[in-house]
Parts: sequence; C-alpha cells; structure tokens
Amino acid sequence: LPYWSKLKLRHNLDVMHVEKNVFDTLVGTILDIEGKTKDTIKARLDLERMGIRRGLWMNRDSDKARRDLAFFSMKPNDKKEFLKFVSSVKFPDGYASNIARCVNVDGGKFTGLKSHDCHVFMQRLLPVGIRHLLPEDVVKPIMLLSRFFSQLTAKTLRRTDMFQLRHDIVQVLCKFEMIFPPAFFTSMMHVMVHLPEEALLAGPVNYRWMYPIERLLGELKKSVRNRAKPEGSIIEAWVQYESLTFCGMYLKDVETAFNRPQRNNDGGMRKEKLSVFAQSARPFGDPGRGSLAHWFVLNNCDEIMAYLDEHEEMMKREHPSHLVAQKHVNKLKSSNSPLTVMSYITWPSARFALNCFRVVILTVLNFWGLHEMTSCVRKTAVSMSRWRRKYNIDFYGKLTNVVQLLYKDRYQVIMFKCRWFDSNPNRPGSVKIDHGLLSVNINRTWYDDDPYILANMATQIVYLDDPKAGSSWKVVQ
Repeated sequence: LPYWSKLKLRHNLDVMHVEKNVFDTLVGTILDIEGKTKDTIKARLDLERMGIRRGLWMNRDSDKARRDLAFFSMKPNDKKEFLKFVSSVKFPDGYASNIARCVNVDGGKFTGLKSHDCHVFMQRLLPVGIRHLLPEDVVKPIMLLSRFFSQLTAKTLRRTDMFQLRHDIVQVLCKFEMIFPPAFFTSMMHVMVHLPEEALLAGPVNYRWMYPIERLLGELKKSVRNRAKPEGSIIEAWVQYESLTFCGMYLKDVETAFNRPQRNNDGGMRKEKLSVFAQSARPFGDPGRGSLAHWFVLNNCDEIMAYLDEHEEMMKREHPSHLVAQKHVNKLKSSNSPLTVMSYITWPSARFALNCFRVVILTVLNFWGLHEMTSCVRKTAVSMSRWRRKYNIDFYGKLTNVVQLLYKDRYQVIMFKCRWFDSNPNRPGSVKIDHGLLSVNINRTWYDDDPYILANMATQIVYLDDPKAGSSWKVVQ
C-alpha cells in the first residue's frame, strides 16, 4: 500500500479474541486443566535445559520423573472451592449468560464458555475468587490484568488512563515472567502491549471488536436449512427478511418487528410537570398492600423543596400548630404556587392508593423482589450514588418490594423499598476494601426506618460471595 508508511493503525487487533485467548491460557494454567495448561512436562524440561527456575524442574525418583503441582496452580480442594463459587454466581437479567452451566465441579474444568462468558469471567469473577486461594505474588498481577481489561473495554476512555495502562501492562507481563514458564507466553500475551496504543489511536474498543459481527454471523448460521448449499440458504432467508422489512413498514396496525415493544419495556419517559411523576418504570404482577410512603415522595420532589424550606422557616419563627400550618398552606395557595404542587402538598388530605409489586422494569433493566431464589439470574441488588442523597457515602442494599403510589388524574410514583446494608467506612466491620474490591457486611443494616427510594435513584449492581472474608460479606460489582 502506498500509504503504509504513514498509516498509524496498521493492525486493528480484536480485543474480544485477545481477551478470550488470554483467559483460556491463564485459567487453564492456574487450574491445571489438562490440555489447556501451559505448565506441561515439555515446559518443565525447557526450564531444565535453560538452567532456570529450579523449583519447577521435574521431580525424579529412581527411574521415574514426576511433575509436581506448581505454586501458581490451585490445589485440588482449592480448585473445587473455586468452581463451587463460580457455580453459585447469579448476574442481572441480560448482563451475562448462566455461567454456572459451564462449570464441571467433579471434573475440575469449564466446558462451553463463550467469548462473552470469558469477558465477564475475567473482569468480574476471577479477581474475587482467587484472592485467598493463590499466593499474594500470583494474585496481584492477575488483579492488575483484570483491571487492565476492565478499563480498556469501558465505554468512555481517558487518554491519561490509556497512558497508565500502557505502563501497567508491561509490569504485568514482567511479573508473569517471574511466575509462569516460558511456554505460558503465547503470541496473545505479547499482543496485549499494543492494545492501549490502539485505543489511543482508534478510540473505544466497543466500536472495533468482533461481538456485533459474531452475533450477525450467528443469525446467518441459523438461517441455513440445506447444509449442502449454505450460501443459497442464507441468500433466500435474507431476501425473505428484506421483503418482510419492506412490507412491515406499511402495516401500522399490525405488530411487526419494528413496532413490537421490547422484552423489558418500561413504558417510556412520562412528560409531567413534577419530577417525581416523570419516571420511566412499569411494575407488573399482582398488586399487594404496603405501608405509607407518601411522605418520602414529598421530601424528594425538587419542585416542592422550595415550599418545604419556606414552611420550615415559618415554623421556626412561630409556634407550630395545626391552625398555623393551615394558614401557611392557605397563604401558599393564594400566591403564585402551581396548582399541581398544591394538589399533593396538602397531605394527609390528599388521596392516593398504594400498591406493592415484586417486579418492575426500569430503563430496560429488570428488578425483582426477594422471591428469585429459583431463578438463574439475580435482580435484587441495588445501589444509590452519593449525590442522590447529599451524603458522601454510596448506599448498597437489597430490593424487598416495589411500591406504586397512585394519585388522582392517573399520576403515579414508583418507589423501591430496600434493606440497606451499613456502608459507613468509619464504622468497623461494615465495609472492606481488598485489592480494590469493595465488600459489605450484609448482616449489618441501617436506615431501617427510612427504607424507600425513588425508582430512578436506583442502580442495578451485583453481589458476589466473598470467600476470603466469610459468608456474611458480599463483593460489590
């Protein structure tokens, strides 16, 4: 090519396959999986020929040579504990597949892991599961490698972070060279050095990796009916798809692939005058009854805060009584206060209905109550960022109920009733940070008398068992 000498991005390395191959090599070696580990007999003999790493040489007794388990590989009991931890993991709906189906505890290996399973495993499960099962010198570089891929595959990249990753990955490989045998370093291990540089040149990797292409190829493979002529089958299926696409645009009153609601349809954003009513959330299930949550709505409506502050200042100056409060409300009514605000601030005279659900769809995320024990996905873990409640602490909890407040004129407010775990870092025994992983004690709760939040305040997270800290601790992901 005439422009080859000036081309900066000469090879667009596929991060998807690089991450999967690195994962297969790393996990196969630390679990000592036959056929996947790089710590083989030939690798040990190479060390002997080079005269290095005497601790990994073959153990020769009389006429036999034996390959002892290396210090960077898990013992059989530790391997079984690690596989049981992976088989117990549940992720939110749509985040990942059921990785537990790929775990063979008795065989001590994984089967059928897809590329995205390896992607989730590398960034979420591997750092949590190996901390107490491997030596500290082995754990630290693996944690750095997991953090490397997590930052590299983020939706938004910062140039300063990429410069730091370019420095960190070199250190990771240097530490790996002091741990694993030379056979461990395949071409994919060395390719990782170039990934931060390519991210600086080409931007986020989610516009360049193979996931969307692999999904399209998978759909094309499903359309093959005659395996003797796959190309013709794909062409006929594509012509049918194009024809249905063209005709479906003219069928307005018929449900097609273009106007069909999504599986997790939240009902869309509501255009209301008050912020508490403008929620894109859709509860479903059999409504039940619950406790009163109306006061929380009033205290978290941005438009009402000015009136609450004015009311508080007035009550500080005058003796509080029902008559004075009613005069204050009448004063606000005679002013330029919006009618919609006054319709709901006159509680307890305001009329509303309260329903309790166990399932809600919020911004295409599926939240469930605490009845998910038989499900292979977990949807109860929620968090609330510090800026939501004007505190310098992030809140973590479990969703126990979905509350729907119905006001007149079909206004509604969706709220979450949660069991909040104590996340105050100043209290001993509440939270722990180990290798950059945050763990919370689920046996210690707070704000039991203030369990409600608005649905749009919540963020869906994942709680993973913390084998190192104990059964009462969960790692926040």
